[in-house]
Amino acid sequence: MWAPLSTRDEKAVILKRLRESLDLLSTHLPHRHARVLRSLRGFLIFGTDSSRASYDPEERVCRLGESYLLGATTGASSIAATVVHEATHGWLFDLGIGYSEPIRHRVEQICIRAALQVARKLPDAEDEIDRCQKQLMLGADAYSDESFVRFAGQKLRELGCPEWIVRSVIWFKRKRTVTVACSGRA
Repeated sequence: MWAPLSTRDEKAVILKRLRESLDLLSTHLPHRHARVLRSLRGFLIFGTDSSRASYDPEERVCRLGESYLLGATTGASSIAATVVHEATHGWLFDLGIGYSEPIRHRVEQICIRAALQVARKLPDAEDEIDRCQKQLMLGADAYSDESFVRFAGQKLRELGCPEWIVRSVIWFKRKRTVTVACSGRA
């Protein structure tokens, strides 16, 4: 675990919660725990990360939002299901299945279903089960490049960034998306 922006006390809480969630997986779903260990090299906790979690295929790490991990209502079952979701991305990458926009919705459906299966077998996971079921109802447009760009702009505004920075980031993200898609690396 690497949490470069967290205080010592925050790191202690984060580490405790991560251990609890991994212990839950080990106890209740040892095969999922084994997949997590195979698919992830570690965890990167980033201070003001606006998302709950994401998978970094280059580093093979699960990035977790500090605010999510430190949230008063975030339980071990929720973290465990989230980690399984991101480890499933890793498993899919290992199989050669990427994350390009045309297949992104199907990839997310697989990962959400994995998290839902885990949540159904863990204690105190009702909220996580409900969240996963709601996510399964999202359409493909929720995972489009443009949707991700809008989400990034919204989060920057929530953080209080000046509008000129928000517009610049949105412009850059849109330009990068077009460039990557045209180069065939999507």
